[in-house]
Amino acid sequence: MKAMLYSHTRAALFLLAALCVLAAPTLAQSDPSKAAPATVTGRVTDGKRALSGIIITLQPNGPVNRSQNMPSAKTDADGRYRLGGVAPGSYRIMSIAPAHVTTETSEGPFGRALTINPGEAVENIDFRLTRGGVITGRVTGSDGKPIIGEMVQLTPEDNTQPFALMLMARTDRSQLMTDDRGVYRIYGLAAGRYRVSVGTGGARAPRRAGTGSNGTQTFYQRTFYPGVTDEAQAKLVEVTAGSETTDIDITLEKTTRQTYGVAGRLVFAETGQPAASIRVSFAPAGRGGVAGGGFVNFGGGGAGGIVTDARGEFKMEGLASGRYFLFANREGNPDWYSEQVAFEVADADVEGVEVKLRHGASVSGKVQIEGVSDPATAARLLNGVRVFARMNNPGEVPTPDSFPSQAIAPDGSFRFVGLRAGQVTILMSGIENGLMLVRVEQGGVGSPRGNVVEVTEGAQVTGVRIVVAHGTAVVRGQVNVVGGVLPEGWQLMVTARRVGGGDGQSGGGRGSQVDARGRFVVEGLVAGEYEFQATAFAVGGRGGGGPGNRGGGGAGGRIMGVSQRVMVSETGEQSITLVLNLQ
Repeated sequence: MKAMLYSHTRAALFLLAALCVLAAPTLAQSDPSKAAPATVTGRVTDGKRALSGIIITLQPNGPVNRSQNMPSAKTDADGRYRLGGVAPGSYRIMSIAPAHVTTETSEGPFGRALTINPGEAVENIDFRLTRGGVITGRVTGSDGKPIIGEMVQLTPEDNTQPFALMLMARTDRSQLMTDDRGVYRIYGLAAGRYRVSVGTGGARAPRRAGTGSNGTQTFYQRTFYPGVTDEAQAKLVEVTAGSETTDIDITLEKTTRQTYGVAGRLVFAETGQPAASIRVSFAPAGRGGVAGGGFVNFGGGGAGGIVTDARGEFKMEGLASGRYFLFANREGNPDWYSEQVAFEVADADVEGVEVKLRHGASVSGKVQIEGVSDPATAARLLNGVRVFARMNNPGEVPTPDSFPSQAIAPDGSFRFVGLRAGQVTILMSGIENGLMLVRVEQGGVGSPRGNVVEVTEGAQVTGVRIVVAHGTAVVRGQVNVVGGVLPEGWQLMVTARRVGGGDGQSGGGRGSQVDARGRFVVEGLVAGEYEFQATAFAVGGRGGGGPGNRGGGGAGGRIMGVSQRVMVSETGEQSITLVLNLQ
């Protein structure tokens, strides 16, 4: 089945996530001239007439302080807006108009990139919007009664259409839900053809309507308009700009399937004693019987899930036939980890599953900021910063405890417990504090794999030092595209990674999306040599076959880029130019 509603913004979400990890926010500068406020002006129209009352707002790329007021303005009667007092930096500018869609390919669900220099007057950042279409209908059961509170999903005819619904990012998701009459009304749709369906997981994970005492489960199978369960037979619904397509009704049929239970117990491996009051979860096995999907299904019993009793015993109900993994949840910060036990449900309940909890390894040490000797200053910079221990265990279900985090103590110390044996990748937040992870050391020697620590079963690894730096340097730049033009729907991003700074996941990098003028800014850099790379890629599969180049171009969606090494001084600003040749 093609990607459903939430998958249509996957590329935009990927881009936003990449920017949140890499992009440094605007940092305070000691030179007032570097913080001179800027202005942004433009106009919003439908191509012919001015649109008044449209909100235009700026959102910083990278971490956002939610208490910070973001610049915003409404368009006047002539469709014009003005954002004043804007701090220099890297932003995304967007129009907030839920009933409208943009006709600009450079603007996605999270707006378009905009790099602003100190004191700059940025003009003619215009938006062209059109009134979106509407699909409305009613969802009922076979008895004619309304199905209330059910989510309606849309799939464009093909995933290359600009999907301007922007439901995840910019509108009220309640428009996707049926009301007390079973009626739904989805607005702000781009012109195109859509499949409309009801249900949240297809035939394998249908909407549950009830469980009988004999272990049968009644559910509504995923159904497409005009009432078919096979997506290939779904009727496409035509939407045009500003139109309302009505009577897209769907009737759901109840069906039943046999379900089974699984019972077992949790024990501590070293003592054999029962593990009481611990939550148990399961996840379906993927192809080939290995852990799949990365999505954990918590084991029934309402929001609280299944919890072991005083004897460490548990029982789950309502499992369909299939293969699963069972494990215990690490809540809080226990010093144990859970084995993952595979089991299969065929045509009967499963009994006697035993899950062992094992005393885990630990990793402890301190975070040290290079060049900062004053404890009070170090504590201030580390305030709110967290370190993460990503456990690399191929074949295992990525459980909630696969990526534990710890706040850093005022003295810079940290300690992870309950770790499995294997490779532990050390990561950290702190970009909002201008911090960059430089290296991880053990025994005064840098880790041979950058920020990876090798952990054996039950080992107590001490003396780990996470070396970070506080960066204040700024690199502003320009990307010039020569030898052609980027296809429609392609975007550019610049990343700066410190040479010799680890495996690329250490936090030793910054980045910025390139705006329509080819500009970018990378802030919060520490002194050293960096590799700046400009990368072009297709967002959402748009753009068809992309142009090839020496950096590895090719078919649509393939990444192509160019890199350049730059020596960055300790403070101040410098400028660079990157040339991306499409030939």
